[in-house]
Amino acid sequence: MQESLRMHLRIATLCLALPVAAMAEPPVTIPLRAQFEGGDTIPYRRIESDDFHGTSAPAGNRGEAHVVASICAGLAFAPDARLVVERVESHDALPVYEARLQQLGFEARMDRDCSYWNAADSGYSEAYVLQHEQLHFAFVEIRARRLSGQAAEIEEDIYGRAHNPEAAIEQVREELFSLLKSENSELDERHGDLDSHTSGWYFPQLLNGWTEKVSDELRETAP
Repeated sequence: MQESLRMHLRIATLCLALPVAAMAEPPVTIPLRAQFEGGDTIPYRRIESDDFHGTSAPAGNRGEAHVVASICAGLAFAPDARLVVERVESHDALPVYEARLQQLGFEARMDRDCSYWNAADSGYSEAYVLQHEQLHFAFVEIRARRLSGQAAEIEEDIYGRAHNPEAAIEQVREELFSLLKSENSELDERHGDLDSHTSGWYFPQLLNGWTEKVSDELRETAP
């Protein structure tokens, strides 16, 4: 039976809702939320086996192999990221509303309730399994740092303008969702590359090579 180390990419749910009380009289500030539905999430840090609280392998991993461990991680917005909606002008007697991003930032989050650990009697050492799963988490952190470095450009490029605030917000929601979808697609490729080279057999030299490369990227992208 093949022993498998896996990554389960968590797709963040983007929540942008205009409070009912504020609809009549913007400007209004809306916190950006792209957190996972429920779950106990943590930002990027060194992880331990105790961080894996899941009681079964994520659905996407079941049946493929005996899953030794699977980390659930993905991109989320930084806590201060927000959307500001305000009335900017009138045209043909109709109001025009603009929705703009402010203090945009991104971070990696691990969902501990989803992440699964089953390394006992697997043939892998705990250190080896953690090294592999830490790399998956690091991939997300590196992507989050690079996106945060592009925040000013993203704020300039993504905005909404419409005759009602809800439509302006929806324009931003669609563009942000498209951005996250694209970033997650590229992340998924990198996760798959790591798994194809290091999951299913014990090859510490190869895993160490990945770790050296990723450590360099973490240093290069350090805030």
